[in-house]
Amino acid sequence: MEPWYAEPEWWLVILGFPMLFFIGFPALFFIGWQAWETRRVSQSARDAVIETGKSAEAALLNAKAVINAERAWVVAELHPLSRRDEDGQWFGYDGKRLTTEETLAARHMAYSLRIRNMGRTPAQILSYQMAYSCLPEGVTDLDPNATPNIIGTYEFNHFLADRDPIEILPPFNARNYLMDAWDEIEQLKKTGVFHGWVKYRHMFSPEEFLSKYCYVYTPSLKKLTMVGRHTKYG
Repeated sequence: MEPWYAEPEWWLVILGFPMLFFIGFPALFFIGWQAWETRRVSQSARDAVIETGKSAEAALLNAKAVINAERAWVVAELHPLSRRDEDGQWFGYDGKRLTTEETLAARHMAYSLRIRNMGRTPAQILSYQMAYSCLPEGVTDLDPNATPNIIGTYEFNHFLADRDPIEILPPFNARNYLMDAWDEIEQLKKTGVFHGWVKYRHMFSPEEFLSKYCYVYTPSLKKLTMVGRHTKYG
């Protein structure tokens, strides 16, 4: 039997260790380094995409803020044409004191629909609507699916530039629309509500916007008061 060092297989094993050290380990190191570098570059690319997205989002938010600061904001309101002094006496829109008969006839319930532009640039008014609802006892909110009593829907092509209010509906007496249920409204068995919208555009967008208003008759104050949750400046 020949000694082990005479077998060629053993020499392959013995000579293989230096070859593995000089060739195999550097190759493994290079492969590992390449994988790490690839991962680092990929992570950098992902970070760059994220930062780009954040920058784009920040730019968009900044643009929206600038537009909101400069755009038109239309406010609609029901403006009372009478006032009440500290003694509870009513005065009409002409400044004259209302008589007892005129007060009982609800002359103090005269209102006009006014709009004003609270923004810095002109608004193009397109149309508006006024309606009223009489809510039954126990109901304290408007039903979005209910059909209101529409007083009118009107086209109104007008450019509104400044903050001075304009009257877009002739003066009306609110009680006249609620006459059939007036006694029950005064007794808090029903609730009278006037509501509607104004449609307009501003110069920074082709979209149409709605400014909504809503007022409820308050028997204790003998006047219409604004309902904030249904008032929206579009």
